[in-house]
Amino acid sequence: MKALRNTLIILALLYAALIVYAYLPYPVSAPETFAGKNSHFISLDGRTIHYTVQGSGPAVVLVHGFGGSTVAWDKLIPYLVPHYTVYALDLLGFGLSDKPVDASYTLPAQADIVCALINALKLDKVSLVGHSMGGVIVADAARKLPGKISRLVLIEPGFYFTGPPAFLKYLFFPFDRAMAKMFYSRAGREKSLAASYYDRSLVTPEMLDAMLIARNTPGAVAAMEAMSSNHTYETYEDSARSVSVPSLLIWGERGEKTRTAEIERSRRDVKGSQLVMVEHCGHYVQDEKPAQAAQAILAFLQAPTS
Repeated sequence: MKALRNTLIILALLYAALIVYAYLPYPVSAPETFAGKNSHFISLDGRTIHYTVQGSGPAVVLVHGFGGSTVAWDKLIPYLVPHYTVYALDLLGFGLSDKPVDASYTLPAQADIVCALINALKLDKVSLVGHSMGGVIVADAARKLPGKISRLVLIEPGFYFTGPPAFLKYLFFPFDRAMAKMFYSRAGREKSLAASYYDRSLVTPEMLDAMLIARNTPGAVAAMEAMSSNHTYETYEDSARSVSVPSLLIWGERGEKTRTAEIERSRRDVKGSQLVMVEHCGHYVQDEKPAQAAQAILAFLQAPTS
């Protein structure tokens, strides 16, 4: 009995410590504190969305993947701005945008945010570039804005990925909050990013600093908790098949034979799409091989329509 009692006491103490870890407050600052010289904030349907603008010419809108922000495009944008006006936004719940706990974070809802931004800025004949989750979002946005979207660039689009691990929806207090907080920990993000790069030396302290800015804004952990616990765990084949504008698929080549089927499937589902493979490259093609990604994107966007 004594051993059992001691075990229960230890478990109770560990549980209490987990609650403290999960809910211990830390300093946060207004998103505007972290805004750069190209930053803008706009209210869309009552939510404040952060976006950046650089360059001149036809409009190109960049949409990041899960856990990302405008920072995901920092290496690619300089290649595009001599030719285009480049907009990059932080999706709801990410970067410097609002992070409400009562919002819908489904991908169709995020696509609505992209559409609202395009309409609010009165953009027309827009090219959309989406990475990972962002690829699904821009495909849906193109369907919702017929006639306004001219071309799509889909970088490792997540049409067949069901999102966070399924066990997350079964987490209970305070494990759900603790997992959300761990997502924004330095060790957690470093491990996640390193697994997504072919050249892991590119995951530098400076990159982590930039990627973790979001955690220093109000509501970051609570919003991540809401996203994980309310995720629908679905795939998006229909979004891929709905694409009706000229499209470019960009995938990193890293010697994983299991990905061949996914790549070929995306090419079949996105009718008439072009495919570019970037050698020795992980999931973040636009960051790991920005020159090659830009070359493919510019060639595609500047090619005459048939």
